[in-house]
Amino acid sequence: DDQQNALVANTAACTVTPNSTPTTSGYADICIGNTPQKGTIYGIDIRQRSTLRAFKQSIFTNTLAGDHDFGAGWHLMWLGNYTQSKDDRSVVGEIAWDSPSTRSLRPTVAYDFSDPNRSRLQLFTTNQLSGPTRFQAGTAVTAIDTFAKTPSSLTVLDAIDTTDAYTAKLVLSRRMQFLGADATFKVGFQFDQRTKIADENQLVVGGNSATRAADFATIGLPQDYNQFALSVPFLGRLPMDYTFRYFDTDQMRAVTKAARANFAFSPVTGNNYNVREQVLAGYLMGTLKYDWGSVLGGVRVENVKNRGSAIKQINGTPGDLVVAESSQTLFFPSLHINYNVDATKKLRLSFNSGAARADYDQLRPNIVISDTNQTISSGNPDVKPERAYGVDAYFEWYMRPQGYLSVGAFYKKVNDVLYRQTRKYGATDLDVGVNLRSTYDFSRITNGGDGRVFGVEAAAQLQLEPWTKSLGLPDWMGGFGVSANLTLNDSQVTKPAIGLVPARKVRLPGTSDMVYNIGGYYEKYGLSLRLQYQNRSKWLDGIADDLTDAGDTYWAADDEMDFSARYAFTKNFEVFFDATNLLNQPGRRFSDPGSLLRATGIPSPDTSAQTIEWERFGRRYAGGVRINF
Repeated sequence: DDQQNALVANTAACTVTPNSTPTTSGYADICIGNTPQKGTIYGIDIRQRSTLRAFKQSIFTNTLAGDHDFGAGWHLMWLGNYTQSKDDRSVVGEIAWDSPSTRSLRPTVAYDFSDPNRSRLQLFTTNQLSGPTRFQAGTAVTAIDTFAKTPSSLTVLDAIDTTDAYTAKLVLSRRMQFLGADATFKVGFQFDQRTKIADENQLVVGGNSATRAADFATIGLPQDYNQFALSVPFLGRLPMDYTFRYFDTDQMRAVTKAARANFAFSPVTGNNYNVREQVLAGYLMGTLKYDWGSVLGGVRVENVKNRGSAIKQINGTPGDLVVAESSQTLFFPSLHINYNVDATKKLRLSFNSGAARADYDQLRPNIVISDTNQTISSGNPDVKPERAYGVDAYFEWYMRPQGYLSVGAFYKKVNDVLYRQTRKYGATDLDVGVNLRSTYDFSRITNGGDGRVFGVEAAAQLQLEPWTKSLGLPDWMGGFGVSANLTLNDSQVTKPAIGLVPARKVRLPGTSDMVYNIGGYYEKYGLSLRLQYQNRSKWLDGIADDLTDAGDTYWAADDEMDFSARYAFTKNFEVFFDATNLLNQPGRRFSDPGSLLRATGIPSPDTSAQTIEWERFGRRYAGGVRINF
């Protein structure tokens, strides 16, 4: 519910005095004792969406390729591919239900978000007092559907994104002697073209308030949600402090069928776009093999052309066609040296470079609005590739008769870091009818400043097999083993100044400070058993621009455990069983304003208490047989 009109107009500091009968809704009112974590708001609107989706995804692909050896050491590889994919995002029907405008017919809600893993909401009826007009929590309510809700709109969406992709690849190689080494030189070319067309058409019933009741009667949509609901309680396992009933999907299909028969679709011009990416790449590389090791070096050149077209929207009205084009050429040199310390140990040194480009549909010159998800996603034709240059060194020990140990360090410098910019949209220019979009989540891909990441890695895999006799163990125990790896990162990126917020240091998005895996396994006599555990610390998801938002967003630390079993009766036939996500830990995304506040001169610690997303997917099991030909 948009409660901006219920805000207290006075922004001066006040004395906090708990008040259970305020003259306003109490929204964002710390003067009556409410805080972002705990409080009560009175007579607020329920905005409920009943959404039914049904869609098909399809991929058609074919490849023609060839490998040819000719002459003395010459080899030619070529490939051609065409792929078409259709991403269907259609919505069979979505109905928005709203509370009446009379505040005493709306719920009063006591909220408690102090537990990051459990948001608590307690519902009450709302009593209206007089002399002056005030509001008070009434009788406790468990079933949210006891509050009146009438439909305000029905939306039917036909939306399909079609992508056509072409690839042509040619690689010519030659083996020869060069500088006293067994050498292989390769030259390659590749052409890729991808075109994506987004096509949305939408039917809306109820957008005109003057004819809304008559239009709903035409399609048979009841004016009370309880006449549209089933007597089926919540089927999920999330703990909740209130109950609700699911909507009737058969009724939804019936009213949308009637809507299609009586009302017309219109193109969602603002969400439609046509984008194309062309990449012409060439590379030259050489590998020199010596008794002491090998040297591999080369350079890759890419020319990338992007083009996007869309209709500009001005206050919801289609405007002119906007076409955005860009072209850039990038060079990626690399050099790798592998040194044989002895027959079982290797030292690897590397210089590498690369780039991460925004997906080409993120360069579209428009914004895409989803009223279903209450999000606004913007394209950014001006975004630049994220460039990276790195060095690393690794020591590897291949133990005999089996086993593996590795340790290494790396450093990478990054320029024009790509990150997801997130905030509330905050403007009313996109509001249409009952869809008030100023509070929608707005996001787009953009560039940050420069930064770096460095760290260390270690890995090991060991099995009892070589030492069972010397340890006095039975032969069958030789199948037991252990594998583990650990990565420690330290990352930092400069976020450019925006508005009143100066430049500040943030983590590299998507990078955890620590990631480790450890597992045990048994492999012998055709039997394979593996139990693997993974843990990663929190990582940055989105970067906020200013203090109007709740802060940068992070995913909390996550751990997972998987189990797999295989038994091969023969080399061609085996049975298997997989169990994934055994711990069933929740995924939690939260906002942290600490970095923003410190950048503006306000001392503030980091915090992880402000949960904005909490999800759990459950354990998954699969089993079957596998036949190899």
